[in-house]
Amino acid sequence: MKFRQFTVAAMASLLMVSVQTTIAGAQEVPAVPASEEQVEAFAAAYVQVSQVNQTFEPQLAAAETEQDRLALFQQAQQQMQEAVQSSGLSLDEYNGIYNQAQADPDLAAQIQTQLQQPAQ
Repeated sequence: MKFRQFTVAAMASLLMVSVQTTIAGAQEVPAVPASEEQVEAFAAAYVQVSQVNQTFEPQLAAAETEQDRLALFQQAQQQMQEAVQSSGLSLDEYNGIYNQAQADPDLAAQIQTQLQQPAQ
């Protein structure tokens, strides 16, 4: 039972991280200051990725088998990738901005400001 709880928790955590790590052959790109448009696109993608995570987290917890969890995880990962790409960012750009925001408080504040803006 403990292993199942750990597996579900680990997979749910991976949902949020999966888009923010090297996925589907995405390459690391050097840190380049994010433009205002990229910050807006990142914030929009982040909201969508979070929504996918919230949708799939309970499904992962309720999955009966490891195979079901893996299938749900892959489906969630695909939807997150699509969310990022539909925002106009590549996975590399999204990952780069995410990583920069971890180290740059000013960029993190810009993103936070965008996240607090009402949807347009």
